[in-house]
Amino acid sequence: MSRRAVGASAALVLVLSGLTMLSTSPASAAPPSPEALAVALDAPEDVTVSAPADPLSYAVVDQLVDPTVAFNDLPSKGDSYVVLSTGLAADAFSSSVPNDQPSTDLGVAGPDTTTLTLDVAPQSVMRCLLVDFSMATEERVHTYTAASPSDYLSVKLAGDATERARNRGGAYINESGVLADDVDYTVNAVNYWHSPGDSSDPLHGTIEQPRLPAGATPFDYFTTRDTAEVPISAAGGTVTVTIADANNGRLDSAALVDSVRLTQACSFDVSADTGISTGKARIDGYRGVGNTLTLDPDRSTEDVVEKYDDPSNGWFAQPVELRFRWYRNKMPYTSDCYKTSLANWTAIPDADRQSYVPTNVDKNYCLMARVTGVKDGYRSETFPQSASPDQWYVTLPIQDGAFTAEEPTVTGAFEVGGDVTVQVPSFTPRPDSHSIQWYAGTSQISGATGQVLRLTASEAGKIISVKVTAKRSGFADATKTSPQYGPVLLQEMTSADTPTISGTTAVGATLTALPGTWSPVPDKFTYQWKRDGEVIGSSITSTYTTKTTDVGRRISVEVTGAKSGYFPLTRTSDPVMIGEGGMGGLDPTIKGTPTVGEQLTASTTGWSPVGASFTYQWKVDGVAASKGTSRLFTIPGTAAGKKITVTVSGELAGYTTTSRTTAPTAAVAKGRITTTSPGISGRTKVGYTVSVRTLGWSPYDVRKTYRWMLDGKFYGGSTSRSTFKLPKSARGKRVSVRVTGTLTGYTTAVRTSPKTSRVSK
Repeated sequence: MSRRAVGASAALVLVLSGLTMLSTSPASAAPPSPEALAVALDAPEDVTVSAPADPLSYAVVDQLVDPTVAFNDLPSKGDSYVVLSTGLAADAFSSSVPNDQPSTDLGVAGPDTTTLTLDVAPQSVMRCLLVDFSMATEERVHTYTAASPSDYLSVKLAGDATERARNRGGAYINESGVLADDVDYTVNAVNYWHSPGDSSDPLHGTIEQPRLPAGATPFDYFTTRDTAEVPISAAGGTVTVTIADANNGRLDSAALVDSVRLTQACSFDVSADTGISTGKARIDGYRGVGNTLTLDPDRSTEDVVEKYDDPSNGWFAQPVELRFRWYRNKMPYTSDCYKTSLANWTAIPDADRQSYVPTNVDKNYCLMARVTGVKDGYRSETFPQSASPDQWYVTLPIQDGAFTAEEPTVTGAFEVGGDVTVQVPSFTPRPDSHSIQWYAGTSQISGATGQVLRLTASEAGKIISVKVTAKRSGFADATKTSPQYGPVLLQEMTSADTPTISGTTAVGATLTALPGTWSPVPDKFTYQWKRDGEVIGSSITSTYTTKTTDVGRRISVEVTGAKSGYFPLTRTSDPVMIGEGGMGGLDPTIKGTPTVGEQLTASTTGWSPVGASFTYQWKVDGVAASKGTSRLFTIPGTAAGKKITVTVSGELAGYTTTSRTTAPTAAVAKGRITTTSPGISGRTKVGYTVSVRTLGWSPYDVRKTYRWMLDGKFYGGSTSRSTFKLPKSARGKRVSVRVTGTLTGYTTAVRTSPKTSRVSK
């Protein structure tokens, strides 16, 4: 019965414990048993697996449980492999390691090493024990001198100092019968992969991607898978696999071990069989810088490029695994490209995988790939050989690379103000840089070179597209154009209030349109006033002054908001009814002196509106003056000591008749009678009559009284008669007269005439 059959229950433990170990915290990780280790290693019946070191330094990884941890052809057989670590092995593929370390240090005193022991039972013949492995480290590789210790992986047979974990590298490739030296597995000596997800990963579309997915492990450096071959005598033997962290106790190392098996001979034994051969292979891919070239082991299967570990890869004595080395012709394109002497070719450093991406260094040179077949118990064979020109695989000279990519696509809102985003296509190979240019129709949009474009009003109604140009040294620029999108739509206002009208709804008042709140805020508003729904010509501002024709009519306003990139939007206010207006302006005033006999004037300066007709009513101490209905008013004597006002009434079509009264004047002062010196005319002789002249006295209705005097003495009493008959007593005397003028509201005036000559007899 096979070990796998015997270990069926252990396999279940393997899967479950492996899953538990690699997905839980270190504290809860259960170390695998030796039986589980043996099942994961596919160890044969006569190989016993033991782990004498700390059991926490072992873990089982199962691809069925977690496919992300299958890499670099591990597991090389079955679905699982074993991890040995100088730290906690369960951390090797955990994303929860503290402080970004690759594992939790176990704190073991002394040398920081972990071992796995394989005991091979005796048998009647010699055999060869084969162990597949890969080494992981966190130390910076190639940073130590040869004399310095460094992390290492070792496979040795007890009692034999020969190191069996050797990196053969170029030793797989027969260089005209000379093999390159292989080296021990140390940080100093072995070429490691770059960090998982590094930009040096094989490009998308290649047939193999021999690196871990990004984030699968905290370890930064892994070697490719190799095989240790240990000769075992008939007496059997003990083989120890050791992983050591020599330089830094925190930066632990790990060994990934798989596929323990026995063969009849090691490949380096003199008795090892030969005969591995191949038909003529070919190199597939575009012969350009940056484009992946892949060696197809069997050109007869044109639709399939077999992988190097594919059992059906077309090589004799299957299954055969393949190792590769790419070469560059020593001279630019010449006939030497087709010469079979290896002296014309130079091995390309680290170009040891089935696929190779030419660089600028390769431009104008031919490339060639050599393949070594590797099979358990067989000596390796390398092709093409100098002696087999029919199997010489040579490319044409490498030219500028050519990109491949899908056309870019654009997503977003194709409307003014919307953002559209170009999904930059994945160019193969990766460009050094790329540029973007947006177009509206056939014209470039100035400055539009970013991944996101905000559409403006200038793009309204146009078709949008974008060009993405990839650039890389050694490549012709490649431009991919998106489909056309659009046309770009104008946006609509999201909200707008109904406008309102403020102001007095009467003739002559100014009404103002208030647009309210709009979203987004328009760049400008335009207005149109309407009367009973009909446009009022030229009334296109935010204000409107009502007219007499608006009385009894309904006035409304249309407000239109306009914004770049948006459809104009019009809202109409509710109408307002216009009533009669009221007269405005200054109250009337009285001009003139409030004195009896003076003329007063009513002033309507500042009265509004212009064009009104006025009527007047003068009042004396509030009593209407019978003759006071004009703009002018002469103060009668009866008004003396009283105050005068005037009430002005304005009338205009469309306006309510308005009456306003002035402030009262001061109390009316008495008038002053205008006088001249009276004169006496007539013959001054006894018996004759003289008369008095009072020309120039005013007002005309002044009442005059007279008193005549002889030599300055009154003669008789006051009289209303303006004549005087000279009596005999007047003889020899001089005659004069005193005139007194009186009038209601006036101050009494008195004047005396000059004396006449003496009266004769």
